[in-house]
Amino acid sequence: MRKSALAVLPVALVAATLSGPSAQAVGVAQIGWTDATHTNIRISWPAHTGPLRVVSKSPLSADRVLADQTSADQVVIAKGQLQVGSTDVMVEVRDATSKELVAQTTHFDTIAPYPSLDWPAKAAAGGAITVSWTFESSTGAPDSTPNDPLDVTPTSARIRMTGTNGCTWTKLPAVNGQHGSTTLPYQKPPFRVGTYADTEWGASQDQGLAVVNFAVSQKVPASTPYGDDIRVPFTSDAIRPGHCSNGVASAPYKVSVQNAVDLQTRNSSTAGWRSTSGGAVIWPALTPKVFRETSIGAREYRTVAYNDYEAVVIAGSDPEVNWVVGYSAVTPPVAAVTPYKLMRAMFSPATVTLGQKTTAVIGVRPYSNVTGIIQRWNGTAWVTHSSLAIRSGDGTYSYKPTVRGKQTFRFLVPSSTYGGLKINWIATNAFSLTVR
Repeated sequence: MRKSALAVLPVALVAATLSGPSAQAVGVAQIGWTDATHTNIRISWPAHTGPLRVVSKSPLSADRVLADQTSADQVVIAKGQLQVGSTDVMVEVRDATSKELVAQTTHFDTIAPYPSLDWPAKAAAGGAITVSWTFESSTGAPDSTPNDPLDVTPTSARIRMTGTNGCTWTKLPAVNGQHGSTTLPYQKPPFRVGTYADTEWGASQDQGLAVVNFAVSQKVPASTPYGDDIRVPFTSDAIRPGHCSNGVASAPYKVSVQNAVDLQTRNSSTAGWRSTSGGAVIWPALTPKVFRETSIGAREYRTVAYNDYEAVVIAGSDPEVNWVVGYSAVTPPVAAVTPYKLMRAMFSPATVTLGQKTTAVIGVRPYSNVTGIIQRWNGTAWVTHSSLAIRSGDGTYSYKPTVRGKQTFRFLVPSSTYGGLKINWIATNAFSLTVR
């Protein structure tokens, strides 16, 4: 049998022939800033014989040639030569002739971390606003290449504010730390607040929030009978800083807002206020906006728009801000009275024969104990006919007419106090007695 050529070669030579020359391992390319100004970047790699081509690569961007036909073992580039704003970049060093991969860097990002305002910020009427922030990646997602060689820990951030036109930004002094907090100096709202930081990849900023003036109004009925619902229609709007378009500012404007609005009441002009609604969150789409409160006596009422709710409705419609806070607004107090609620006022029976007795009946709420008056119409005026005791809101008067015809009467119930609150007097509707 004829042997193959390989069969007569030494074993070692056969192995070398099959495997060929050993593959060269890919080296590690080092990358880092040249100095603390974070302007230029140095990339270095192991020594290699022959010209090299250095390219930066990113999944969503075209390759960028950083050096070509170089025989050096390093290159210094300006940071802008990389794919700036990318979450995943890597530099490859290849043989310019064979295209063989000689070395490569670790993956890194070229995005500017920005100081994102934390929620919530608190605004107090006539006072200051305290805000805080935390540095985040500019994508809003976690850094996919944490602690890469080009990452620089942010050292400070600034708060920036606008005036009422919402267009001209003023930077406040820098505050150190990746997580910072500062108290803004008071200025008359509305205005915008944002953040600003100088980072290794340039300036970064967060639009932040709009500080608004809440505008609130109410319509309290002057009088509501005891036990009935007091219906208080109200409005709650926000006065926003003007829009800024291509550097041109517009005037502040009003817009409906989701926020906490509360109907409050007190028993006198010197008493403390208490909530009747619990500070319900009011959405702009809910119409009509009406508070309901039971009438239990003379009190004062006011409506308050609070400052501590995120106004997502108007924030979502404004690309210049992420969320909104505002100073509390309150309406002037309005006094409202509570008269008795009349349940009945009549004769029973309402038709009698001459000489027959009948009973005048009155019923009111609340269940007060007072002395009332029954009056008779004499054709030109109401005159007092008699007094009667009203006990627990009910009273009767026995009457024996002395003339035939139709007679007209009414009751007067004087003011009183019930549960510590004043109940206003009433004159009932007229009621008639027919005598045959």
